[in-house]
Amino acid sequence: PSNWDNEIRIKSEGNSSKITLVCDALFKIDKKIYLVEIDNTQTMKKNKAKVEKYRRLIERNVFRGVPKIIWVTTTDYRRKRLLGLCEGLDVDVYLNTDFI
Repeated sequence: PSNWDNEIRIKSEGNSSKITLVCDALFKIDKKIYLVEIDNTQTMKKNKAKVEKYRRLIERNVFRGVPKIIWVTTTDYRRKRLLGLCEGLDVDVYLNTDFI
């Protein structure tokens, strides 16, 4: 998409806490926000923390709706783990080999 942006910092300052994260890419189609995450070498602990930040940002309506989160990862094991971490979110998880 023409509005594709890499390494986008997303921030929200609430009454009691500040949330900041950097997504690998962000784009919009028909007012829907798509967030792209490339899971290459991150630990699942870090991925879990990022997913929790996304949940909090969605609760704060930072995206003005529920975004689609697109993960690209390296193994089926990691794909299944990411799907579990993202349960209840609008998410797709692909293997990098899906694009080759």
